Amino acid sequence: MREVPCPHCKGARLKPASLAVTIGGDTIVQMTALSITEALGWVARLEGPDTPLSAVERAIARQR
Repeated sequence: MREVPCPHCKGARLKPASLAVTIGGDTIVQMTALSITEALGWVARLEGPDTPLSAVERAIARQR
């Protein structure tokens, strides 16, 4: 028996629909691979003046 990553999800073990969702260009797989410090920097980048989010995306994110 040998381990071979799925050619579709590349070992992420998520459905294509889940992998298609991105925030600021990053997928959930990329986000969960970050350290706490890196994740804090990622959130700060999204909230900062040079955010990659559109005005609509920022309005959605503010709705808590």
